[in-house]
Amino acid sequence: MLLEIKIKNFFSFAEEQVFSMIPNTELKKHKDVLLLGKNKKPVALPVAAIYGANASGKSNFIRAFQFLTLFLTREPFQNINPRYFLYGNKYQNEPTEITVSYCKNGYVYEYLVLIKGQYIVKELLKREDSNNNRTIIFSRNGAATLDGKSYTYDYDFIEDIKSNNLYVESLKKLVLAERTMFFALVNNNNDSADYIQDIKSFYIDLTRQYYINNLINRFDTDEKFANKVNRLIQAIDVNISSVKLSKGNLSYFNGEVELKPELGQVSLGTQNAFSRFLHILQVLEDGAFSYADELDASLHPHVVEFIIQLFYNKKINKNNAQLIFTTHDTSLLRQGLFRKDQVYFIEKDENQASKIFSIEDINDTDKDDFAKEYLKGRYGAIPILSDIEDIFDE
Repeated sequence: MLLEIKIKNFFSFAEEQVFSMIPNTELKKHKDVLLLGKNKKPVALPVAAIYGANASGKSNFIRAFQFLTLFLTREPFQNINPRYFLYGNKYQNEPTEITVSYCKNGYVYEYLVLIKGQYIVKELLKREDSNNNRTIIFSRNGAATLDGKSYTYDYDFIEDIKSNNLYVESLKKLVLAERTMFFALVNNNNDSADYIQDIKSFYIDLTRQYYINNLINRFDTDEKFANKVNRLIQAIDVNISSVKLSKGNLSYFNGEVELKPELGQVSLGTQNAFSRFLHILQVLEDGAFSYADELDASLHPHVVEFIIQLFYNKKINKNNAQLIFTTHDTSLLRQGLFRKDQVYFIEKDENQASKIFSIEDINDTDKDDFAKEYLKGRYGAIPILSDIEDIFDE
């Protein structure tokens, strides 16, 4: 389960910003939806929504997950575009920093990586047990070479890895300035030690990508999976009784009547819902975390709420899957659907730097009408519009 992500010097994020999926256990509302750990105590939130004005940085936040996936899996020497904060010269010479905390089998694993240009400056993976005892799995700290084109590193490892000199040396040879130790360790270790299995699972969750073609292929070959998707489509009342794949093309049916998307007979919202359900069912099955920019695009608010309820339902979400999404839909912004710690905002300050904060950070009551207070400007993160007449004043 994802617990936290910290972002620094990444696109519109300048100083460190923290986004947390760790629930405030003192909040009384909706305790039944919280995801539980091995000790049956609440560990993580199943869903979080992010609001903010256009160009506030919401999409950049989603890009942090996408970037981390790319960086952990990329081939050596594969170039990655600059990602530092643009509004301030000092940031161009500073590394981008991303930290992700994850819960696996009762342990908290935290992965930190600092990247400057194409090169890794620092990398650290550690774990913490329930008694707050911390163990470094691996670390490496880089120093730039004289020509400034690469880095040399100091390494440290957990004791059972450190004791195997040949293995340590082989890992060092596999790790380049452009490639992570995380990649090298999980792809070159067959040890059955619990922490090795945990970090492999952690790595898979961080790098998991759900390609639509793969999901459609499963829909075509897995009858049980296809039936679930079709039942979800039927449940949202879009007059579609089933979807089938024929010769690589999707066909939508209302009873015996085939409807063709290319002729405008199937709405964009219905097509979007179908794609979302393919993705979400796979995420729920895997117990993974999913992120979506503008989840509500072309979808009715009731359909978005339906999707949220899939993650809330313990009989459906058996494997502790999570959903993080950005939205502009304030009809969802209510206490009947969300706790205070599930609603985040992103806005830019006077220096064009994005800031992340939750309702809980600024609100000391459980009685507010979230949507009303947000639209009134109490929480910030809303657009400041110019006077219409001033725009057209000649």
